[in-house]
Amino acid sequence: MDFAENSKAIQLLRELDERQDQVLNELDELNARVEKVLELYLGARRPGSESEAANATGATETKAA
Repeated sequence: MDFAENSKAIQLLRELDERQDQVLNELDELNARVEKVLELYLGARRPGSESEAANATGATETKAA
């Protein structure tokens, strides 16, 4: 491998390394977003959360006598 080919190979490796870092950062951001959505979803499914959600929207529960 001559100097020019070696230089191109090194440049390609640097570009690939930079792109890999970008992709990993994007995956970290996506993971954080997914975790927030899961927290919201799981929080909404906990017992008592339906009545809290209904109260927040102004709905009232009727009880049979």
